[in-house]
Amino acid sequence: MTRIAARRRTKAPRGAGPGVRTVSTGLAWFATLFFVPALPIRYALDLGTMWLTVAAAAVVAGTAVVLTVRDVTLGWTRRAVSRWLAQVSVATVAGLAAASAALLPPPTYPEVRILRWRRRCSSPP
Repeated sequence: MTRIAARRRTKAPRGAGPGVRTVSTGLAWFATLFFVPALPIRYALDLGTMWLTVAAAAVVAGTAVVLTVRDVTLGWTRRAVSRWLAQVSVATVAGLAAASAALLPPPTYPEVRILRWRRRCSSPP
């Protein structure tokens, strides 16, 4: 019985699952699209206003998401795509919750106090 199970398991090696493919494709597209405007931003040649820079960053991230969804779900059935979207949505909500919690560190850390003091001192009157 174990030989049959072992033979069946080794017959058809499976590739990466949809989760690994999603992460690798998403990171590849984001890195590709990010490095196009990265040099001007790095050398302080921003787009003039903060909101225009934020909008440009949102366009880069949104384009990476659209291209990732296109590449990952190519050839899938509608049911598989909807199941994948549900899983990605749950992961996104969990990630946003964790990121929100990370933005609220207790002020007991010396680094946080230094950064808050620096922000207060450098803000224009």
